[in-house]
Amino acid sequence: MSSKYHYKAFGLSIGSDIEFPELLRLNTGEIPDVIIRQGAVPDTLEAPLKNGIRYQAKQDQLLLNLDGIARFHVRCGNRVTVAKAAGAKDKDVRAILLGSVFGALIHQRALLPMHASSIRVKDGCVMFCGASGSGKSTIANTLVRRGYRLNADDITVVSTGERSQPLVYPGYPAFKLWEDALMKSGENPGFHSRLRAPLKKYLVPVTQDFNQDALPVRKVYVLLPHNKDTIAIEGLKGIQKFAAVQHQTYKPKFVKFMKSGKNYFQTVSTVSSQVSVSAVHRPITPFLPDRLADILEEDFSR
Repeated sequence: MSSKYHYKAFGLSIGSDIEFPELLRLNTGEIPDVIIRQGAVPDTLEAPLKNGIRYQAKQDQLLLNLDGIARFHVRCGNRVTVAKAAGAKDKDVRAILLGSVFGALIHQRALLPMHASSIRVKDGCVMFCGASGSGKSTIANTLVRRGYRLNADDITVVSTGERSQPLVYPGYPAFKLWEDALMKSGENPGFHSRLRAPLKKYLVPVTQDFNQDALPVRKVYVLLPHNKDTIAIEGLKGIQKFAAVQHQTYKPKFVKFMKSGKNYFQTVSTVSSQVSVSAVHRPITPFLPDRLADILEEDFSR
């Protein structure tokens, strides 16, 4: 069965019978790396290695159940089946697909999804990592407004492959920004659609300022809000670098129950040994994105 829609995201070609307005269209002649279909999803996995609150996992499989939205079956890094709940909104289903579902699929493909936004800097890529609310999307958006190109927001996919220098793949041309971040940048949230109905978080398309090339990783910054009024960049070394990269993995709980575990630790080791990693301590309040962007831009431009 051929796919109705064809896209590219996270370095992968995607054939889907679900439409994704967020993604880049792809020539239909290419054989997809990933197939997304709507259909029957099993209630349980046979002999799962993990039973979570909303998911079950085993080698090469994840079953994700979100009440009122959909059930998702992710298999072998190349196939996703979606059983949409009655009355569920399409954008809610897509938000989960482009988040947790692709996070699991990327782990299944033995790639490293990092909880990071990233921008193109000349011939390389700079990544901003951190927990939700740390400011990674806001900083990337601030720098894109200064003329840099967005590479990915929220999830940045890293590969080492046959190379010693890690590469990052482009995500898709949109930011996920909270209402206050949009307002601080001078934009009206009303011009954008909410990512999901209950959240005051918006999907902000990026057009000409989107990178579409695989790029070597130049620097990784881990944003760490603190209760001081100072901004400081601290270069990490040795085991600190490894721990920082490992801690910034997107959906790390999926690694343990998939065959990607061994490759995962090798990739984390390669990234931490080959790339400059710094902790960025910034005030919780006031959060001054332009001031922080000035300091980061000076650092990665050296």
